[in-house]
Amino acid sequence: MTTTLKVPVRIRSTVVGAMAALAVCSSAHAFTTSIGDLQAQVSPGSAMFLGQFSFNDTIGFSLSAPTMAAFAVQGQTLNLGYIIPAAGSLSLSIYKGGTLLAGPGISFSGLSLAAGNDYSFQVAGSGSGLYSVNWYLSPVPEPQSYALALAGLGAIGTLMRRRRSGDNDER
Repeated sequence: MTTTLKVPVRIRSTVVGAMAALAVCSSAHAFTTSIGDLQAQVSPGSAMFLGQFSFNDTIGFSLSAPTMAAFAVQGQTLNLGYIIPAAGSLSLSIYKGGTLLAGPGISFSGLSLAAGNDYSFQVAGSGSGLYSVNWYLSPVPEPQSYALALAGLGAIGTLMRRRRSGDNDER
């Protein structure tokens, strides 16, 4: 004997609606956060995030002074007694305001960036897992630094010329 369970239409449509909402929510994930001034942190540095499903995350940052920069994104596996896998198919883009500076790619170097607080990384990937954004910053010398270096070279040249002419006078 077969027993058939009849579910009222109202409950059935609610269950179907909930399942559809779960499918939509689980198919894409995005979050926005800020990691502050990168120059106030240790360089090289990195920040780790958890991407879920197919994701497109925005990570804001600022720079307090002009800098030469290199950035990269990579998947990370973490073993805490259970393994959190690395996110896959990662790509990184770098923006200042709404303007794309570099990307998409997985690493960039030799970027000359001005001071500002409206920078962001956009990281896209597939599959749930961990990823890290890594950076290396080196300060851009101020024009006064170049002038001081040239003055120092000039002083050394003058001293060497005097020394050389002093050696010639003794002969």
